[in-house]
Amino acid sequence: MEALSSLVRRAEAGDELATALGAILDSGLIVMTRDGAGRFVQVSPVLGERLGIGDGRGDVYTREMRYFGGNGRLLAISEIPAQQVRTSGRRRRGELNLLETAGGRVWMQQSNLPLEQTAEGWSVLTIGADVTELVERAEAAERAAAVRGALLRLSAELAGRTVTYEEMAALLREPMAALVPDGNALLLRQVGADFDMTPVYHGFGASLNARHSHLPAEMRERWSQPQAHVNQDVRETDMYGARVVAELENQFRSVAVMGYSSVALSQLGALGMHHPEANAFDAWQIESLELAARLVGRALYGGAAQAERRSA
Repeated sequence: MEALSSLVRRAEAGDELATALGAILDSGLIVMTRDGAGRFVQVSPVLGERLGIGDGRGDVYTREMRYFGGNGRLLAISEIPAQQVRTSGRRRRGELNLLETAGGRVWMQQSNLPLEQTAEGWSVLTIGADVTELVERAEAAERAAAVRGALLRLSAELAGRTVTYEEMAALLREPMAALVPDGNALLLRQVGADFDMTPVYHGFGASLNARHSHLPAEMRERWSQPQAHVNQDVRETDMYGARVVAELENQFRSVAVMGYSSVALSQLGALGMHHPEANAFDAWQIESLELAARLVGRALYGGAAQAERRSA
């Protein structure tokens, strides 16, 4: 059978097998070929689309794309599997790598095969599949397990206790860091007609200092709900954009706030998280926020509310 490298060179000549290769490149299967110097010759258009660099060839991929190993470590050019095959002539199979550009990222399960030896090195065929969805699903499951573990430890720590607001902010750091590692988390409480904001976890933007601000009726209503208030596409016209975004000094596109309250003490509070990207929160994250806020409410107000009921 004619070498694939020859088919690639003849692709513009209308050869039937070269046309078949073009059909493979246009499919969902990721196929790349590099010449002996490591320059990209052909790349599946689907990869360029998912990485946000169109159907560029040659140095476009070399210049803009970063490779990470399966463990998340950034690889030097000499460590990239295809480059190692180019210099050694030995095939490598079934490796997991993350390919990333400013426009996107793709987890790719790939095999790299040497085609023919040249004066500059071996030309290389890379065949792979986009497994981004599978990897991200596994990562989400690991994160959910970490959050569940942190919430269990928090529940055990709070069992039978009534803690101060400052103690609670410190205790929430571990579960909220696991819940929203690329976002921020805040603990809020009513102080008369105003509210305090205390940082719990800081994952993006400017550092957050404690703030004291007016408690609008709209926020009071949100905090009183039995489920989290969620906005995954925050706009400047939203209440967050008009006041709270400016006060936090961090622009965010996703926010979730779950209230905790003491009916007996007529006080409101909330646990909130926000993220710089839109649609950042999955259902399990919102459910975890709701659970954490319920633990907060019981530990902050449980003992005081019971004492007030007994004295009434």
